[in-house]
This record gives sequence, C-alpha cells and structure tokens, in this order.
Amino acid sequence: MTELLAALQEYSQERVIITGDLNADRDSGVVSLVMENTSLGQMASVHDLTLERYSTFKIRDKVLKRMIDFIFYQQGRFSVRESLDLLDPSILETHPDLQNGLPCRVYGSDHLHLYSVLSLL
Repeated sequence: MTELLAALQEYSQERVIITGDLNADRDSGVVSLVMENTSLGQMASVHDLTLERYSTFKIRDKVLKRMIDFIFYQQGRFSVRESLDLLDPSILETHPDLQNGLPCRVYGSDHLHLYSVLSLL
C-alpha cells in the first residue's frame, strides 16, 4: 500500500478513488495509511468504519467476519450520492442461506459486493 500511495503522489492534483480487497481490517495500519495520506488530501471511506459491518463472512476453523473491502475517496473532490449498505451482522448470523458462511447459493463469492455512486465536486 505504501508503494501505491507513493505512486499516486504524482496524481495529487487529480481526483483519486481507491478501492479493493485490502485484506486488512478497518482499524489496521493499512487503512490508517490510506485515511491519513496527506499527499492526496483528506481521504474518507464510503462506509462508516465505526459501524459493525462486514464485507466477508467465512466459516473455517472458526467464524471469520471482517471488513476488508473498501471504497476510499477524496473529501472535497467527491460526494457520495448513494451507497449500498453492508449487511448488518444480525443478518449474517440468522439468514438461512448464510448458515455456512460465504460463498453460498445466494452470494457466489466469499466477499459481499460494494457499490457506491460518487459525484465530482
């Protein structure tokens, strides 16, 4: 991530959106690095990172519910027009199709999809 952010510095005057499976939790150093990267200006997450929401839900040796997929945008250069909410943890735990985690017959991936519409400012 450090290399990506360093490479993006040459685009500091451009509008930048960073998306992806970071394989890092919302309170990780990787997410902090993106959010606190001053060369791109103040970055924000489309999803409220203070809420208990998950983008992946797996059952291996134990239950793994994590928020590791993100959409980051530059505050002041974009606004969020709409965004698909991530599933509430209670749905993940009670939905009959999710009893064995992801993937399942309803969701073909072990990650839930993220969706957002951003407007240029």
